[in-house]
Amino acid sequence: MNEQDQLQDFLDNTYVRSHSKYTVLAYDLGVRRFKKFLVYRHDSSLQQITSKLKDKTLDVCVHDNIIITNVEICTYSNSNLELLS
Repeated sequence: MNEQDQLQDFLDNTYVRSHSKYTVLAYDLGVRRFKKFLVYRHDSSLQQITSKLKDKTLDVCVHDNIIITNVEICTYSNSNLELLS
């Protein structure tokens, strides 16, 4: 199953649980923005990041709206991500 099929399956399951097309649209938008963020900040695709997480070559911790990786620290609120120096 390719990435697009996996996303569609995820969105279909989201609709089954929520019965809301707006929830599905919001999740779809969130995933698309997250994929752009990964390319912009990490120069990697979602599939590459997932592989790094599975191989434990990338560590991620989320605590109180802060995403901490072994590369950088980002804070987020709603749909905005901001790099902390």
